[in-house]
Amino acid sequence: MVSRSRFFSPRLTVGNRPGASASPGCMTLFFGVFLLFGLGFLGFFGYQAWKEVRVRTVYRETTCVILNKRLKENSDSDGTTYAPEFTFRYTVDGRDYTCTGYDSFGATSSGRQGKLRVLAEYEIGGAYPCWYDPDDPERAVLVRKVSWMYAFGLIPLVFVGIGLGGVVWGVRNLGKSPEEQSASRAPAKGGALQPDWTQVLPPVKVVPGQFLAKRLQRGTSQGCELGGLLLFSLFWNGIVSVFVWHVVQEWQSGHRPYFLTLFMTPFLLVGVACALWLIRQLLVAGGVKETLVEIEREPVRPGETVSLRFAQPGPLSLYGLSARLICEEKISYTRGTDTYHESHVCEDRELFQMPAMQVPAGSSWDQTVSLTLPDDAMHSFHAGHNDLVWKIVVKGEIKKWPDFEHAFPFRVVTPKARRELE
Repeated sequence: MVSRSRFFSPRLTVGNRPGASASPGCMTLFFGVFLLFGLGFLGFFGYQAWKEVRVRTVYRETTCVILNKRLKENSDSDGTTYAPEFTFRYTVDGRDYTCTGYDSFGATSSGRQGKLRVLAEYEIGGAYPCWYDPDDPERAVLVRKVSWMYAFGLIPLVFVGIGLGGVVWGVRNLGKSPEEQSASRAPAKGGALQPDWTQVLPPVKVVPGQFLAKRLQRGTSQGCELGGLLLFSLFWNGIVSVFVWHVVQEWQSGHRPYFLTLFMTPFLLVGVACALWLIRQLLVAGGVKETLVEIEREPVRPGETVSLRFAQPGPLSLYGLSARLICEEKISYTRGTDTYHESHVCEDRELFQMPAMQVPAGSSWDQTVSLTLPDDAMHSFHAGHNDLVWKIVVKGEIKKWPDFEHAFPFRVVTPKARRELE
């Protein structure tokens, strides 16, 4: 069954119209502010984290005597914040030093009762462990713990990411008119492909096939997908786990860090979701051998008929296996300072639908089908604001295992383009 919608010409999309996008210079300045703001705050939290690392790795433990204690208060238009403050004396190499403070961060925060409970844990005149800097003995802390204030260090990462992406885009398009920005990589006037076909066509990976001429490769390799997901998961959860551990310690010590718990909950949920998705993808990668898709010719012309061969290695127990021909157009355009992305399925055709089956170990299920493209099929292209991609999508429903769905892109070109590519 074929489900077809109209094709959107790259010359008529909003993103390619003159005046549809903001000036690259203005966008560079705008996102530059985001970037500087994010880097400034990230540098501040980075410096605080460096001090905390020194406390844990360089500072030396000794015994101190509490001389005085008080509740430090800072008031402004937003309210009053608090911090416990102690004056304590300690001895290093026979010399007495007096220091005022509590931890390495030294920030005030809301929650007066929690700070009073900290003050109550220390008695004036009592002896307690403390840690001093051997390079500067006048610096010392009464506790070594990760402050929950570091959680705010996650916020500048968002500003850095947005700002850096916007600045890179602005610099690359600086000095170009809207027409040049869209025409630099778009099809030439009249819909004809530009002479350099490799810059206009979307990137496609093909290797020599075993039974047919070419074997299609997945748009994103399994290794790259898992590697990127693993790195992001380790980076995100590594940062979040530090603060989660601190929250757990606070609850175990009898404190009630309600605000910090609520603040960290969404970050924790993102980390859990990322970890679960990584586990799912690892199960698919480790328990399912990838479907092999071979094609008689690539690229393919509109109206041409080619053979496709599908092979699914075992062992595998399937509820069903299907393949579809998909043509998808992706459009991006700007309105003011906002960028929008849309996608339209231009062609959706079922190639085969297999019922439940069992593929034994050491064997492979295979199926060969004929594919005829429409005579009016639009050629593949990769332009500044438009992309049109043809692909074979294989979906498998597996018994007692996560399902999989893989896309294998290929190119559709005009006869002239294929002659020059060959």
